[in-house]
Amino acid sequence: MKMTKTFLALVIGIARMVASAASGVIELEIPGMNEATAAAIQAFRTNACPDTVEAMRASIATNYDGVVTRKADKRDELQAETDALRVELDEMIANGASALAVTRQQKLIDERQALVDEMTDIVNDMIEYKWYRVDQNVVRFADSRFGRKHDGDYRYNEPDADGFIPLLGADSDVCVAYTYVTNAAYALFDPSHAFETGKEGHPVVNVSYSNAVAYCEWLTENSPNYAYKYRLPTQEEWELAAGHMPKDASINAANVTNSTTDVYYYYSIYTNGAQSLSGTLDMWGNAWEWLATPHTNGEMKVKGGAFDEDRSQCRTEERGNGRDPNFGYPNVGFRILRTKNWAASVIQDENAARWLANNVTDGATLAAADYRVLEEDPDCDGFATWEEYIALTDPNDGISRFLSGIRINADGAPEIFCTDGYTQKMVQSRIYTLWGKVNLTDPLWIKVNGNERIYRFFKYTVETR
Repeated sequence: MKMTKTFLALVIGIARMVASAASGVIELEIPGMNEATAAAIQAFRTNACPDTVEAMRASIATNYDGVVTRKADKRDELQAETDALRVELDEMIANGASALAVTRQQKLIDERQALVDEMTDIVNDMIEYKWYRVDQNVVRFADSRFGRKHDGDYRYNEPDADGFIPLLGADSDVCVAYTYVTNAAYALFDPSHAFETGKEGHPVVNVSYSNAVAYCEWLTENSPNYAYKYRLPTQEEWELAAGHMPKDASINAANVTNSTTDVYYYYSIYTNGAQSLSGTLDMWGNAWEWLATPHTNGEMKVKGGAFDEDRSQCRTEERGNGRDPNFGYPNVGFRILRTKNWAASVIQDENAARWLANNVTDGATLAAADYRVLEEDPDCDGFATWEEYIALTDPNDGISRFLSGIRINADGAPEIFCTDGYTQKMVQSRIYTLWGKVNLTDPLWIKVNGNERIYRFFKYTVETR
């Protein structure tokens, strides 16, 4: 079944018809943006270089430390109050208080201590993942889409007409779905999918990882003019979209309900039903989300927690959960990403198609269905390998397939070079700018001019990508 763009928008954003969202709610205590950081971001945009990158990073780190300190102070204050309640309990027992009064006091103490323990875990996570989070904010703020509108009049952290938000810090075309895939949306793919009346806007659950992948493939195949690809997010992409979970966010977890809720429910009902850092809804609680990242023993990872999990399992930093990909679970759903279909775009370009016909298929003509072969994706990142990408998007360059690495030249500056096994000639139509330290083991910033993409590499060898 082929779909019009209007119908595709219905499939992807159908949950938006089920419930109306309230006015915008921002995540509480987001580390990374203050007046100093805003100035550092502006300096980077004016003059993108190692100094402005590091200044932005330092400002974000300073602000992050302030958030950690405030959270730790609140935890210590709450611990002192809990300890005082324990002293009161001892006095109540010594003075012969009733069993009911003692029970109530103990319950209050237990509830307070549970909050203290949760805040302790959050603080410890923030300390352990500090530089990971700081660097995520750096790539968000360095993203050329940051602060700009997308798809017409939509701000970068608002969903477009199809229900997607740009995933800042990822590749320039990556967008994340505003909500889970809902029962109503999934039923358009699988008419046999059964769910209770009134749960049209709930996350679809009891679908396996394989089912989720099949849904993405169905959307891809029915994308008008093969313009988009749809897939599950990786663990890193999911965490990039989520940001940290606010300690006082209202979420469907810890058995406050006995099932899933509408994907808009907490956002529309509670003033602290927080959005994620990217602007998406329901990243924590409600239902686990399948990821395109392997776990252990043949399982695939899930993130975000669920209605029947403790809040501690819902935190962004929790990485220890996986499920058998062959089965569905009543508390596991999924959210999808959307990317441009680069290979399909090339096929539809007359010059590119001519070059590919002459150089790749030995004179044969290419049909739209060939995009799957051209965009073979062994690393499961949603894109063709780097050598394929250059070949497909640079039709005038017949020698663009190569492997590259980074080395320090005679002047002490980092540079990209081609390795043996492929052409030794650099691609003249692609200019590479490297920012960073002069030590090979230090992180490097690499910008591919013209693509507006910035990659952060934590090793000095850049393999095929």
